[in-house]
Amino acid sequence: MVSKINYVILTALLVLLSVSLVSAAVTVETADLKKVVNYESLEDNDDEMAVSYSISLTNSGTTNESLSLSLQNLAAGYDLTVTPSILQLAAGVSQDITVSGNIPVDEDQGIHTVGKLKVTSASGDGLYDLQTDVESMVDIKRIYVYVNGNLEDKVTSSQDKVKDLKPGDEIELRFEIENLFDNNYDEGDLEGEITLTLDDSDFGDDEIDESENFDLQAGDSTSEKDLVFAFQIPEEAEEADYTLDLKLEAEDGNTASYDLDWEMDLEVQREKDDIRVAELEVYPLELSCTLDQEVKVSVRVVNYGSDRQRDSALTVVNSDLSLNQKFEFELERGDSNNNYFTKDYSFTIGKELKVGTYPITATAFINHDEVMDKEIVQLTIKKCLVVEPAVEAEEVENNTGSSADGIPSSTSGKNTDKISSSAVVRTFEDPYTSEDVFIAILVAVFVLVLAMIVVFAIILLRR
Repeated sequence: MVSKINYVILTALLVLLSVSLVSAAVTVETADLKKVVNYESLEDNDDEMAVSYSISLTNSGTTNESLSLSLQNLAAGYDLTVTPSILQLAAGVSQDITVSGNIPVDEDQGIHTVGKLKVTSASGDGLYDLQTDVESMVDIKRIYVYVNGNLEDKVTSSQDKVKDLKPGDEIELRFEIENLFDNNYDEGDLEGEITLTLDDSDFGDDEIDESENFDLQAGDSTSEKDLVFAFQIPEEAEEADYTLDLKLEAEDGNTASYDLDWEMDLEVQREKDDIRVAELEVYPLELSCTLDQEVKVSVRVVNYGSDRQRDSALTVVNSDLSLNQKFEFELERGDSNNNYFTKDYSFTIGKELKVGTYPITATAFINHDEVMDKEIVQLTIKKCLVVEPAVEAEEVENNTGSSADGIPSSTSGKNTDKISSSAVVRTFEDPYTSEDVFIAILVAVFVLVLAMIVVFAIILLRR
């Protein structure tokens, strides 16, 4: 009896094992379930785009399978079908199915689940997420890196490093960004913003947190001068690599949004000996009539180097101005709080100078006389405009008497008008015209005729 029961159990196990050995195992290539979407081909007023892509199915079992395929729970705006809907898949064989149709063009950049693929077989049902991966329609083509006004690097990919920067360097980042839409697409114009951030206590107190807006038409890219960020490596920045985070965000005419994240490494290094004339200001920069004129000078010297400088010096000179100043001082390491020296003073120009420019030169030294840096400011001398003394005023009597010698009186109490040389009054008389002469002759003839009539009348009366 027991042996019979054992036989039945053994038979059942063998049946189950045989079923499992011959059962089908249909798998779906998961990478195929995600469709990469790029809007570059859109034109005119397209509000949807056609897609078609393949998904691979594999029967890894030992028996043939009859499969039923369908799409379910499609998101709004997605009109997709799968072909074939019925598939005979032999054991050990792979075959592609096709998902095709139209999808909307207002999806944000990124991954979106748009529906499910249902695969029904004898062994059961399988549900798989269908996804789209919308690519960005804006790109950073390159970043031009200017250091102290000179082009030093062109960054073309994230995590590139800008090397050998020094504290005090003036940095300009000039962005060339590209709108990837076709220039015929009506909704392809972009509005966006780029933000730069660097927040690291070792970098110094001047953290970077700047943003700039941009507008970019479809198919266009910004020029090197359109989008510029400027900042300075802080004087107190420590030697290190710093990560500058760049974030680009944009929106097209369909309000679909795109973003791009970049990282740029800034390598800051300090030389052993590096002191500089960080500021040289002269006021005024232009003079005329220079005799006894006062000129003010302000100078700032900074140690950017890694070493302390005990024997530093500064000279400010110009022989034509009789200017020859020298100052000696000590500077702490570049990353300390006492790494600078400032001097404000004035001097007087004791003689008239010729018209021209006079360079005032500030030179920084280490070890008393080893030149490290030099800055020059041009003082300009212009032509002296001498104002002539005013001519003695001419007095015009206005209803007043005259003195005994006939000279108009100017005593107080008299009402006189004074005309100075600064307001010269000139009078002009017009010459007689021919019309005036003619009228004068007529008057003379009339007077003569009248006189003759009077004479004849007198003669007649006497008779």
